[in-house]
Amino acid sequence: MRLKKLGLCAALCGVALLTGCVSPLANKSADQAVRKIMLQNWNSKGYNIDADIGFDELSVADVDKAKEDGGKLEQAAASAADQIARSMRLNVKAALDVPGGKLELIPALRLERRNLLTSVQLPLQFHAKDLSLLVDPSAAYLFVPEMQAYEGKFLRVRLPQRVADNFPLQAMYQAMPKLLDEAYAKVDKQAFSFQPLDPRAAELGARYRLRIAMSRAQENQLASHIIAGLIQVARQEAARKPQIKPGPLGSESLLQLVDSLIKASDDTPLNSNTVSDLYVSRGGDLLAIRQTIRFDSPRFRGQAHADIRYSNLGKPVFAFQPTEADILDLERLDKPEWLKSLGLALRVLSQPPAADDEGATAAAPDASAAQ
Repeated sequence: MRLKKLGLCAALCGVALLTGCVSPLANKSADQAVRKIMLQNWNSKGYNIDADIGFDELSVADVDKAKEDGGKLEQAAASAADQIARSMRLNVKAALDVPGGKLELIPALRLERRNLLTSVQLPLQFHAKDLSLLVDPSAAYLFVPEMQAYEGKFLRVRLPQRVADNFPLQAMYQAMPKLLDEAYAKVDKQAFSFQPLDPRAAELGARYRLRIAMSRAQENQLASHIIAGLIQVARQEAARKPQIKPGPLGSESLLQLVDSLIKASDDTPLNSNTVSDLYVSRGGDLLAIRQTIRFDSPRFRGQAHADIRYSNLGKPVFAFQPTEADILDLERLDKPEWLKSLGLALRVLSQPPAADDEGATAAAPDASAAQ
């Protein structure tokens, strides 16, 4: 009898598991569910992404005016500009391996019409361990003929160690879960909602569909909170390493620049709102995001979309696996003059500030004493 009871309990536990009672989103409000999903996605070991971004509608004020008031030539040019913008698509394939500190991006810009198809792509790989970037230079062959000598090779660009020390990526990565959670917690709860499942959810095998509807002001507030937190991390890391004197290309300087751009955009006469539908598995994994962005300003208005699909959760697949024999270090190659100038400019910008005023004032008493 006791064995029968144990068997019944085991069976009931199995049924409970199969019916999804252990879902991390169970009994959560929409805003709590979104925060849980974002954290789980951030803490994932890796995944692949396939994103499609483009315009659904686009109306430019100057184009509209030309269509109404301009001559035939102006009208033709205005119509062509409008059609080209709506025919452009940006596809981004990505692979992220968190434990390995490796990110692959393959952006491809496409122009597609009924009788016309052209595209250009630029494969990139970023390696966090040595802050190096691998670039496939083939996209530049038409514009920089000298690059054809490196066909079939990846060019590697490394930051100087002193500059790399100014980018505490590991500390920033570890700080992000808390910053993400805090940022989404600040958003009005009315911005989050559960939505009925649709054909897209059935296609993906999603159990949940959640919506985030935010205005531009809310998006800026969310981004500003995260940037402010990362600036604080950069300052804390700099305090731990007083020998480092970040230059204009240091992480804190760049983050402050981004923050100032976000705040400056608050004053622009642009009204926009973004509706994001999150498709989520029973276990809380993010399977896809479908975004619709509407924007309106005195100069242009329209609608854009972004469809993002996640796959290979925990086991990302990389399109390129270059070996050392496939890689050329950029600093060891002969470069055209314009590239030498660019490298020199970046080197100057990455230098730490000159001796500060304290050093100058400290030297003054010595000079007077000598006199």
